Amino acid sequence: MHIAIDYDNTIVQSTYPDVGELLPDAKKVINYWHDRGHTIVINTCRAKYHADNAKNFLINEGVRFSLFNENDKRLVEKYGTDTRKISADVYIEDKDINQLILKHRMGEDNYNYQFWSVCLQQLCFLEKPMIICIVGESGVGKSLVANYLWNNYDINLIDSYTDRPKRKPNETGHVFLKPKEFDRLQGDRLAYTKFGDHRYCSLVSDMFHINTYVIDEDGLQMLKKEWSDAFDILSLRIKRPLFDRIENVGEERIDRDKGRFNMKDYEFDYVIDNDDNQKEFLFHKVDEFMRKYNLKERAKEYDLNI
Repeated sequence: MHIAIDYDNTIVQSTYPDVGELLPDAKKVINYWHDRGHTIVINTCRAKYHADNAKNFLINEGVRFSLFNENDKRLVEKYGTDTRKISADVYIEDKDINQLILKHRMGEDNYNYQFWSVCLQQLCFLEKPMIICIVGESGVGKSLVANYLWNNYDINLIDSYTDRPKRKPNETGHVFLKPKEFDRLQGDRLAYTKFGDHRYCSLVSDMFHINTYVIDEDGLQMLKKEWSDAFDILSLRIKRPLFDRIENVGEERIDRDKGRFNMKDYEFDYVIDNDDNQKEFLFHKVDEFMRKYNLKERAKEYDLNI
């Protein structure tokens, strides 16, 4: 999200034209959201050297932000204009009507003390859940990556339900149901497909705030089309040499993938070439992916007692 935050009486107890003092927990909460990958924009009516003083004060105090009194260039490029109003998904300021009501109920001193803990709780409900879509042919290591993210980062793996029988007694990767059990699945379907004579789906009710989903290219494109307003969708493409894939899963599985993977590398958010045949190499690449998108912080559960 883009989060625009006022300065006076929001980040600091205003003593304008002086820079003021930080309100309790302001730094912790702002840095918390910055570290989860959100764009923090400081939005103030202060101008010229008063604005410079406020900006330098925040920097010296260690308050992390992305922009100060300017729009994100990515949004300017996207919409073709640089509006006078700061463009954001969320605006935090002391003049907000809900904050004024809260201040009236809590009293000035108590309100100033609890303002940022209240903001943290409010913002937790606005952050979109994330789906990391793991895409690739049979035998590239998709399940290996999903299990690594579960075991090392506590990232939920969305269940895939199917009415296909198990290929072998110890097969994992799906929740295997009988056709009548599949018919009785309740809740909104995040995705649904039919491959051969068998059905596959996943449910929105199984979502956590960050998730992995092993999916093919058609499923990824459907998710982006149908669910991008509700979820942050990040695509991770895993690739592996053909002879290694054949050795891993056999030629029959490889043949079933023919014609199903046609997207170019640049169409994915991140691509891993799993060509070293060592799990440690693959996991190292996954860790690099997590660092690039700041997902280690995003994977943490909300801590309302920061």
